[in-house]
Amino acid sequence: MHRSVLLLVATSSSFAQVAPVAPQPAKTPPLQAAAPQPARPAPSVPRVISTPARAAQTPAPAAPASPQPGAPQMVRLQFPNSDVGDVLRLYEQLTGKKLVMDNFVQGKVSIFIAKEVPREEAIKIIEMNLLLNGYSLIPAEDTDIVKVIGTGKNPRTTGVPIVSDETEIPDGDHVISYLFKLRYADPTELQQALGQYLSPPQPYTSFLALPKAGAILVTENSSVIRTLARIINQVDVPPAEVVSEFIKLERADASKVVDMLKDIFEKGEKTGTQPGQPGYRGGVRPVGAGNVPAPVAEVSEVGGLTALTEESVVVGKIKLSADVRTNRIHVITRPVNMPFVRKLISEFDANVEFAKPVTRALNYISAADVLPVIGSEPGSAAPDDNRDRDQRRPRDNIDIDDRHGLGWDQRRRNA
Repeated sequence: MHRSVLLLVATSSSFAQVAPVAPQPAKTPPLQAAAPQPARPAPSVPRVISTPARAAQTPAPAAPASPQPGAPQMVRLQFPNSDVGDVLRLYEQLTGKKLVMDNFVQGKVSIFIAKEVPREEAIKIIEMNLLLNGYSLIPAEDTDIVKVIGTGKNPRTTGVPIVSDETEIPDGDHVISYLFKLRYADPTELQQALGQYLSPPQPYTSFLALPKAGAILVTENSSVIRTLARIINQVDVPPAEVVSEFIKLERADASKVVDMLKDIFEKGEKTGTQPGQPGYRGGVRPVGAGNVPAPVAEVSEVGGLTALTEESVVVGKIKLSADVRTNRIHVITRPVNMPFVRKLISEFDANVEFAKPVTRALNYISAADVLPVIGSEPGSAAPDDNRDRDQRRPRDNIDIDDRHGLGWDQRRRNA
């Protein structure tokens, strides 16, 4: 028993000695010294993490399409007899706008372009094709939303935006309402002219004349609105300038000259046709109290200055009236016509040269017997008694010339 106890004590003592040996490996001071070394790579860890972050950022600038607007993006448009919804989805991708479609937007369209086209051109082609097939694109104000209206609905009932400035007209072929403010043109006449120009109209086409405001409201697609703006800018010009002048006559009667001038100008109008028709020949409406003003086509001022024709005597209209009290003619017309009118009136008022008197000595007859014959009209018969008396006289003894330069023998033959 004692031996066993001693053995246990010995073993315990031996373990007690080994225990201090076990802490020897706790010579971890070198390990602790080495521990700071892994602390050095600690900053390297963020470096390793930061590098992939940079790598993730580097492809980002190459991926976005921001530089692509400068370089045209090519698009292939091949939709033979395709559903309109497929074309609208491509249109939405190309424009980046949000489309709100009506229930009537359904059907087939055909777009087939063999070659690839730029993105902007592809957008225009799609918009043109949709308009040709009766689909209307209406932009919403101050948003990127576009309403798509089908063929069975009038776009004007869906809130078409109103624009009054050419710079605000949207690009493409969107249906809008444009307010044209006129300065000189008549809104009602312009409404009729534009209606004839755009005949037959589209379902969304509208022309509304506003006479009190001096404007006209037109509903059409953007491309047509731009064309109408150029036309109206050329039509909305000041009216032709006219002058009023009194021309005094020295010899002729003013009333008779006015009648002759009216006859000239009336013939010029009757030979022409209506303006705007093939073979139109410009004329002047006749001057009179009961005449209704007829539309006269615009004629170039330069054309009136070059030459006159038998159909186009004057440019535009002319009004003539006679002032009997002062023997003057009142003329109202364009300045380009005045030189011709003055020259024409001066020719009618030209001086008439009177016949020069002729004296002839009579050898065998009395002047009293010859005066009745000379005073009678040329070609009229002389009195019977004088004729018988003249027949008894020699024919070669009398040679009398009257104011017409005819001898007696010649007068007898005329009688």
